[in-house]
Amino acid sequence: MTTLILDAGNTRLMGALWAGQAPRRRSGRSTRLRSPEPLTEVGSLPVPDAAADPAEFRDGFQRLHQAAGRGPVVLVSVVPRVVELLPPGLDLTVVDHRSSLPFDLAVAEPALVGPDRLCNMAAAVFAGLD
Repeated sequence: MTTLILDAGNTRLMGALWAGQAPRRRSGRSTRLRSPEPLTEVGSLPVPDAAADPAEFRDGFQRLHQAAGRGPVVLVSVVPRVVELLPPGLDLTVVDHRSSLPFDLAVAEPALVGPDRLCNMAAAVFAGLD
């Protein structure tokens, strides 16, 4: 199944498709993990400010989701209001400090670590940089 990965920054939301599975360890003594399948970019949208009408964003999201085959959605967002802009009823996973991570998040205030940083660390682990 194809998953729509959304990366929401302060000004743009980028969408990419991922049709793979979780990376697995390679055989042998190496701790490096097998590389995941690449992502395919499907488009982007401006992130509306608080005063903007959210309808345009929702319409744009629907186009991205349609291009992704309306499958599950994973949201990595440094803009909390983006979650509220997405339509209800999605098969949605929001990455945050409570997510299942391939590393221990040993910081005093885990909620203050941005999801983009968590994903960067996960990528480093999967690349064998742990």
